[in-house]
Amino acid sequence: MVLNGLRGSDRRALVLVGPRQVGKTVLLRQCIDDLLDAGWPPGNITYFDFSDDRLTSVVTTPRAVLEQKPPSFVREHRRAILLDEVGRVEGWADWLKQLVDREAHRILVTDSAAHLLHDKGRESGLGRWEEHTLEGLTYREYLAFQARPGEPGEQAERRLPNPLEAFLFFGGFPEHVHNQSLAQVRQRVRIDIADRALLRDLQQTGVDVQRVRDLFVYLMEDSGSIFDGQSRSRALVRMGDDRPDKRSMEKWLGLLIDTHLVVRVDLFATQATGKLGGRARPKLYAVDQGLITAFASTPRPLGDSRLRAQVTEAAVLRAMRSTSPEGVTYAREVTETDFIVQRFDGRVAVEVTSSGQLRGKPNEVRERFGKAQATRALVVHGGLEEDAKGTIVPIHRFLLDPDSYLKGR
Repeated sequence: MVLNGLRGSDRRALVLVGPRQVGKTVLLRQCIDDLLDAGWPPGNITYFDFSDDRLTSVVTTPRAVLEQKPPSFVREHRRAILLDEVGRVEGWADWLKQLVDREAHRILVTDSAAHLLHDKGRESGLGRWEEHTLEGLTYREYLAFQARPGEPGEQAERRLPNPLEAFLFFGGFPEHVHNQSLAQVRQRVRIDIADRALLRDLQQTGVDVQRVRDLFVYLMEDSGSIFDGQSRSRALVRMGDDRPDKRSMEKWLGLLIDTHLVVRVDLFATQATGKLGGRARPKLYAVDQGLITAFASTPRPLGDSRLRAQVTEAAVLRAMRSTSPEGVTYAREVTETDFIVQRFDGRVAVEVTSSGQLRGKPNEVRERFGKAQATRALVVHGGLEEDAKGTIVPIHRFLLDPDSYLKGR
C-alpha cells in the first residue's frame, strides 16, 4: 500500500506511524530498493533519519535536507522524499503542508509518536497527507520469517518446535524473530521501549517522563485490566512528589496510547449514553504481547497462569484489530476477558481463555452474549479442540487466520 502510494500520482504525502522496532525504517529502505528497481533515478531519491544522534539542531530541518541535490539529480523527474522520525523537527507540519501544496514530489515520512502528528499536523494535514499505522508482526507474518523459501506458514508451523510459544513470548518485533535468547530479547525490548520510546520521544512534550514510564510499566504488568485512575495515581507517588491529579493521569495515558504502546478497549454499549459511561472505565492492553513478557517480574512469564492469560488476550486482541478496524469493545457481564468485535458483516462475541479446559464454556458464551445482540459467538482457547462450525478454535489456528473465524466459517 505504501509503495503504491509512492508510485502513484496523488500529490498527498504518506505518514507512517507506529511504535519503535516494528520496522518503519526497514520499510523505508525497502521502498527505496523498489523505486530503484522500477527505474527511479537514484539522485531523485532522498532519505534522511532525524533520530540520528550525530545530528545537531543547526542542520536538522527538512528544508536544509532537500536543498542538497546530488550531481545525478534529474530535474525532469519527480523526487521521492523519505524522512524518518520527522516529528523530532520543530515546524515539520507547516513545512510538509507547503511542500505538498507547492511541489509534485512523492513524500513518505515516519514517526513513533502519533500525538506529534495529531497535535502539530491536525489542521495542516487535512487533505494533504494520509496516515497509516504499522504494528508488530502477526502470527502468520512471524511464521513467514521462519519459513523456508516457498514454504506455507501452516507447514512452517508444523515443522518448527513450539512456534506459538515463541511468538507469545517474543511478540511481533521483527528484530527479535530469530533471537532465541529470552533474557537478551527482554533486555533489548526494555531498553528500546522504556529508555528510548518513552524517555527520548516524550521529553519534548514537557511531561514528567519518569512518571509516564512508571505508568507504562504498571499497565504492562496489569495488561487487560480495567483502568482505575485513582488507584494508579496513588501508586505513582514518588518520594517528595505530590500525587498526580486526574488531568495529568489522562494526559499521560493519552501519550502512551498515541505512541502506540497501549491499546484502549472501551465498554460495549448499544446506547449513546452507555458508550459515554463506558469510556470512563476502559480496559488497557499492551499493543504487543512481547511487552508483557519483557516487563514481567518473573523470567518465565508464560509459566505463570495469570501472565499467560494476559499474553494470550493481548495476542488475540492484536489479531482482531488487524482484521476488524470497525472496532473492538469488552463486555462487563462475563467473568472472563471477553470482546465484542464490530464488523461490517455483523457483531461477534469472543471469549479468550489460555486454558484448554472448556467445560461447557461455549454454551455459556452463547447465552451470555445474547445481550450484545451478537450474530456469532466464538471461543478462542489454549487447547486443541475445534468444532466443525468454527465457534470453538485453538489459539494457534485463530491467530493464523482471524478473519476467517470472525466472519464465520
